[in-house]
Amino acid sequence: MKFKTLSIVTALFSSMNGLAYLFAPVLSLELMAGATNAIGLFNTRVAGAFALGIMVINWQARNTTDRHIQRIIVAGNTLMFIALIPTDIHAVWTGTLNWIGWLFLIADSVLGIQYTRMYLKLRD
Repeated sequence: MKFKTLSIVTALFSSMNGLAYLFAPVLSLELMAGATNAIGLFNTRVAGAFALGIMVINWQARNTTDRHIQRIIVAGNTLMFIALIPTDIHAVWTGTLNWIGWLFLIADSVLGIQYTRMYLKLRD
């Protein structure tokens, strides 16, 4: 996958999650069978803010041809998606997330693998 394509896909998924988490946290939590208490709402909104930040970074970087900038963006996204994989697994196994957690796990795994491949390709 090319840098631009991967950046756009990441930006789109991040914007969907970010907007839903930030502006409809109760609905988001209910869909995932999460607790809609104050802590759940706060954590969901924080995750939404982070997701929107990731969206902006990836969207703004999508057209860059500077390999140094690409490596920085790819390294950050690689670390993020690789870190999300065990987080998703834990959330599903402990019942924190319902079956939707498996969709997150699949998406984060695919993106983590793609970013790892791109990182290895760009480091040369």
